[in-house]
Amino acid sequence: MLPALRRGADGLVPLHGSLADALAERGRRLAAAIAEFRPDVVLIDHYPFSKWELEEEILAMVAAARRVDPRALVLCSLRDIAPKTAHERPPAGRSYEAAVEARLARAFDAVLVHTDPAFARLEDHFAVEGGLPVPVHYTGFVATDERSDDVRLQPHQESTPEDRRVEWTCRACSVHSSSNSSFGSMKVSPCSF
Repeated sequence: MLPALRRGADGLVPLHGSLADALAERGRRLAAAIAEFRPDVVLIDHYPFSKWELEEEILAMVAAARRVDPRALVLCSLRDIAPKTAHERPPAGRSYEAAVEARLARAFDAVLVHTDPAFARLEDHFAVEGGLPVPVHYTGFVATDERSDDVRLQPHQESTPEDRRVEWTCRACSVHSSSNSSFGSMKVSPCSF
């Protein structure tokens, strides 16, 4: 478990000790977890749509995962479509949307949106001209039921090998939403900050 942080009026506040110590310990634990678990896929909750104040540790974790496996997929997981908060402040002269796009292009392979696109679409709440720099996959509504273990994961037949890796991951994440789940040889590491 990572040392807990909360958002205060002036930014991040650790529940115990100093912020510098908490951030350093979080970084050590994330690096150790990546080295031990060696994930094929890293799911990052909401970043880069929010949680910019954790950017340094998130990008360090992504770099560690890609050092362990250069083919490791890095996916943004959006369980709800939320507007930017007061914590996401883009640099002067740059829009929030442009800042998110740049972060996606730099570190991510796809965005998973946990909804049915007939119900809500990301582009209805986050408009970018020309689309996002990575694919957006709608997983449907994630739910647990007794039949989930009977679902067989099958790749889409008309896609590239990389698209199939992302699609298998999307389906796996739809079937099981628990941490540290394995799907055959694919290890999925959901990261919630």
